[in-house]
Parts: sequence; structure tokens; C-alpha cells
Amino acid sequence: MAGAAYTVFMSHAGDDLAIARLLAKVVKEAGAECVLDATHIQGGDRILSWIRDTIESSQELLILLSRNALDSEYVRLELGLALGRDLRITPMLHDLGPDECRVSPIISQVLATTSYIYLNDFESYQLQLKARIAEAAKLAEQQALAESITDVIRKKKRTK
Repeated sequence: MAGAAYTVFMSHAGDDLAIARLLAKVVKEAGAECVLDATHIQGGDRILSWIRDTIESSQELLILLSRNALDSEYVRLELGLALGRDLRITPMLHDLGPDECRVSPIISQVLATTSYIYLNDFESYQLQLKARIAEAAKLAEQQALAESITDVIRKKKRTK
């Protein structure tokens, strides 16, 4: 979705790509761009730089937590980068519970401090995401209005 004002970075294990693609459709239906490595990284891209830059330009991280994800270095890296940016993180649990995630300290920390959603309740995530997108659009509109007013004031000061 070119020019989307709200971007969700999808963190997932490679073995969970089919589920991640279905979730990406849910995100797009809510009105956001969903960035998946498998559909956005091109041959020759520097993977770590791409991940860092993409997370920095995203508004939130949706992390698909599964048994596969617990073993993924990339999932932990993406989660760490999102935490470093203080990005909104929504853990979505698939086929496991929060207690099973204790094998990873970073994932365990996130689950202990962040509300998570089970995959079978993805509709509630979509509704929550739609509300965040609407709020972000409203804030962007207010900011644009404030900038326009500031420009008018500056121009008036210059003409005096």
C-alpha cells in the first residue's frame, strides 16, 4: 500500500510464513501496510540493515510467536530492535502459551509486560489496529493543520 501512513512490521519464523502471509492480509484489510521480509527483501539487500531501517520506519511490530519463532535468531533480533525504539509490540501466540516462551529471556520479558493475543482471536487485533490507524490519521491531520498555521504566521511576520 504505497503511501500508507501506518506500517506494521511482521516478525515471524521462516517456517511460519504461510500464517504470516494470512495475518498480513488482516493487517492490510485494517488499512495499514504490513511489511514481511519474504515479500519485501530483494536479492542483494543487506538483510540486517533492511530489518533495522524497516523497523525504524514502522509504527508497530506484530510478532507471531510459535515454537518455530522461539528458535529464530531473526525474531529475537527484530524484537530487540523494536524494544530499543520503544515501538508498540503486539505478541500473537500460535499453538503455545506464555509459559512455553520462558526459554527466551527477551520474549519472556515482553510477554510479562505486554498484553498478548492468541492467533485464534486475530479479529480483535484487527479491530484494535483499525482504531490505532484512525487515531494516527487524526493526529497526522492535526499536525498538518498546526504546521499550516505556523507557516501562515511565519509568512505574515516576514511581510511586516
